[in-house]
Amino acid sequence: MSITNTPWQGFLGDPPTKPLHKFMKFDNAVYEVHTPVVLRFIAPEGHLLTNVGETIRAWIDSEEGKWVMSKSVQSLEWRRQTEPVTYSEHYIVRAFLKGPDYTFWTIKWGNQCR
Repeated sequence: MSITNTPWQGFLGDPPTKPLHKFMKFDNAVYEVHTPVVLRFIAPEGHLLTNVGETIRAWIDSEEGKWVMSKSVQSLEWRRQTEPVTYSEHYIVRAFLKGPDYTFWTIKWGNQCR
């Protein structure tokens, strides 16, 4: 798996080749596509990018991470935003899930970030 990126955002895998719409057809059925934030964490000032990678890798290796990676309709997206007051960086990972998969994820792991 490759992590493609710009300094502030990228994908956990290959970048998407087609645009993503609110409703899309998969396997001869139309589904609503949800984009929940499945992981959120704060990296303190002076952190190393390897620490960020380790945090994301630990989540990917978890039960939830494996399930989300297998069910996402395209590569997961990560974003970074700098917090100027605390000099920390906020990271999020966002998935792209079909309606039934989003419902399952919400029931099993809750619609909250770790």
